[in-house]
Amino acid sequence: MNNFEHLGPLALLVGTWIGDKGSDTSPEPDGTEKNTYRETVTYTPIGDVDNAEEQELVGVYYHQIVHRIRDNKHLHDQCGYWMWDKENDLVIHTLAIPRGVSVVLEGKVEKTENGWAFKLRGRDREGHIAQSVFMREKALTTSMSMNLELEENKLAYDLDMDLEIYGRSFDHLDHAELTKQSDT
Repeated sequence: MNNFEHLGPLALLVGTWIGDKGSDTSPEPDGTEKNTYRETVTYTPIGDVDNAEEQELVGVYYHQIVHRIRDNKHLHDQCGYWMWDKENDLVIHTLAIPRGVSVVLEGKVEKTENGWAFKLRGRDREGHIAQSVFMREKALTTSMSMNLELEENKLAYDLDMDLEIYGRSFDHLDHAELTKQSDT
């Protein structure tokens, strides 16, 4: 365990995580594409955050880089924050991707036998998803949910994005398991 206990359920995130067994189901104009990917995610503690002198948050900044395994193509680059509101037992996950999309997911965290389970959700109609004009017209994200299981040296997640793309609804799915490489 690291010395970031003040981060509550986010403490175990701090460090560098690597995985090479990610699976991605994404839309194509004529159907569906499935890929395997590898990724590196680094989580760094940030200072405490006060919102409107009422909400106290602690958090971590993160940066995620994803490459497709079959050709090593850089598929995805994402950054954001994981924050915890201890008083309201609320987890907030913000993310931005360089396609003109930013998302705020909110939810609860539960203690498990060996770590933590996070269940988060965000919806466009509730203002959780901001998108460029192009993305709203061509690849609208209508909702996103994430389930993350966290143990001392193991992180697994399922990410589900509901899209309106190529003239149809599509359920874009990602699943990955990562192993902690360092606590810094």
